[in-house]
Amino acid sequence: MINLNALIQLKPYFSKRTVTILLVAFVFASCRQSENKTSIDEEIDVLELEQLPAVAHPIDNVSSSAKIALGRLLFWDPILSGHKDVACATCHHPDFAYTDALDLPIGVNGIGLGPLRSENASVLQLDSLIKRVPRNSPTVLNVAYNGLTSAGDYAPQAAPMFWDSRMLGLEAQCQGPPNSRSEMRGDA
Repeated sequence: MINLNALIQLKPYFSKRTVTILLVAFVFASCRQSENKTSIDEEIDVLELEQLPAVAHPIDNVSSSAKIALGRLLFWDPILSGHKDVACATCHHPDFAYTDALDLPIGVNGIGLGPLRSENASVLQLDSLIKRVPRNSPTVLNVAYNGLTSAGDYAPQAAPMFWDSRMLGLEAQCQGPPNSRSEMRGDA
């Protein structure tokens, strides 16, 4: 095996061309797969991973294509916010893994998306009572599986939501942010 540090230390003693050839050889040698190494598929098989179960729906709120379409529209529509300027997707955007890539989210009184979102200073002066949310926006990917046990059991209506599990089930969770003054100006 070639030692990269040894090659770098030899640089003053050889021409640039020689060092380049040695580095290219090093890269090719490093990229070769050893015969005694296992393939990635074999390594995954050892983990005995299983497919996620079908999503369970609350008995009193069975999924339908119409509900899915409505949910998709509402997720992107700021009409649920008090000033009609913040949607769920503002803080849970797919371009940022369904989060906003900020330490602390900027719900109302913000401009832009993701890490480029900033507080709108002119609006903040008018309404300085609105504080930023004191925790980051978690991803919403796979939240339908919150509460899933290692045995594959879960009750969607009892699934813990938010960082502190203060709400149980997606139906209860989705009512939180629209009612929050700092997230979606629910008091308006």
